[in-house]
Amino acid sequence: MNIVETVESDKLFKPWFTDLTTWEAWITYLRALFALSGASSGDLATFKELSETPKWPLEPYEESYVVAGRRSGKSSIVSLIAVYMALFKDWTSILSKGEKGHVFVIATNKVQAGIIQGKIISLLDLQPSFRRMIKKVKADEIELNNEIVISVKPASFRSTRGYTIIACILEELAFWRYEEAAIPDVEIVRALRPGLVRGGLMIGISSPYAKSGFLYDQVMKYRGKEGGPLVWLAPTERMNPTFDKAKIAKAFARDPVSAASEYGGQFRADTSNYCDPDIIDGCVAHARHGLAYREGIVYQAFIDASGGRSDSFTLGISHREKEKIVLDCALERRPPFKPESVIEEFSKTIKSYHLHEAVADRYAGELVVSPFKTQGIDIVNSKRTKSELYLELLPLLLNGKVELLDNGRLISQLKSLDRKVRVGGKDLIDNFHGHDDVINAAAGACVLCALEEDVGPDWAGHGASLKPVKAKPEPDGAWVVGSSGGGKRQRGDTRLADGGKKK
Repeated sequence: MNIVETVESDKLFKPWFTDLTTWEAWITYLRALFALSGASSGDLATFKELSETPKWPLEPYEESYVVAGRRSGKSSIVSLIAVYMALFKDWTSILSKGEKGHVFVIATNKVQAGIIQGKIISLLDLQPSFRRMIKKVKADEIELNNEIVISVKPASFRSTRGYTIIACILEELAFWRYEEAAIPDVEIVRALRPGLVRGGLMIGISSPYAKSGFLYDQVMKYRGKEGGPLVWLAPTERMNPTFDKAKIAKAFARDPVSAASEYGGQFRADTSNYCDPDIIDGCVAHARHGLAYREGIVYQAFIDASGGRSDSFTLGISHREKEKIVLDCALERRPPFKPESVIEEFSKTIKSYHLHEAVADRYAGELVVSPFKTQGIDIVNSKRTKSELYLELLPLLLNGKVELLDNGRLISQLKSLDRKVRVGGKDLIDNFHGHDDVINAAAGACVLCALEEDVGPDWAGHGASLKPVKAKPEPDGAWVVGSSGGGKRQRGDTRLADGGKKK
């Protein structure tokens, strides 16, 4: 039985869809995805319109990428495909004895994963025969008695390795952020593909966002091309004609750019990657996790403070090395933690670089000024927002004038930054869907060095070699770097740390 027949059967999934006439565009998509025969003239017209592909497929697709507006029914279709692949396809010739096949639904986060798992269970509850197939239900898995497991997990390239995969559905792919993967969407797809069996299926489905990332690249590469993945672009109204048209009209009147993405199925024209990932990779000093203090070098420290509940508390320290800015230290403490303990620890690290002053994120205020003062560290609030710091950092990256540490979270956060164009003002740089605490501190430290007006490019002792510290990673992934020291450089002091005069 093909997937459309299950949808149109009163004894199977039809009761779940209420009014099938409102799902016609999705049914056409399913017919095309599985290359079902008997396509009507309406199917052919819809297929050409939304895929821009001239000929109806003769073979089922192995990959497909769907970009559709919000509230278009994506999660319902995701759940339907997952259940169909688990119940109605015969995998006995693929799976060896005792081997389990997995249907993966990868969601943006745990909350969304829970919503989709609830929909899948609702589908399985439609018929007693389906319910009897459920062997075990876990927090993120539904194990069936036919040796198939439906796994609904948040986006993580580690949690998907080592499985035999019969189908994987990448839900809201345009919004994935995962701080421990260098390029989260690409890394997860790379982890999934080796486990996908012959006859398996990979689908990326999402509302659109920035003109960047894996989903956007696939759309640009395969849109309208025969023989490649099926690419399907549609506004909310086209896939869900029951959605409130007045609400869509109001959204376009309020913010046309945002509404075109939210409901129009268009990638945002005002949002793009902050920096090419390859350029960022070229600025990483591989296998360098930290650099200790050296005499004759003046350092700069930047703090991104946190109260210990949701955001990390981070510290970046850097220096100028001839014409380059070198990041020496990037520390992070993830919540939960006691701010006073982190302040004490970071104060010792700052002093180890012969500093008694640091710049803090402009929103830190008295949260850090007084506690650091008791540790002997003067805090100056930054005159720049983090977006302004990222804008100042960008030319350093583009011109290869910064050396970053080989720190996975730092590099991931840097690659996850997006750039939004603002009319009549500076562009806004931020990680709009994740954290940027580590890169904020690192960017602040690097920009402080680049903006030093009282220090020229020639340094006493600049010819000394940079040797990576043999630092030990602590359990939370932070690196403890440096040695003890006690020299002090006052604000505005142009002397070098070894007491020499500036040339």
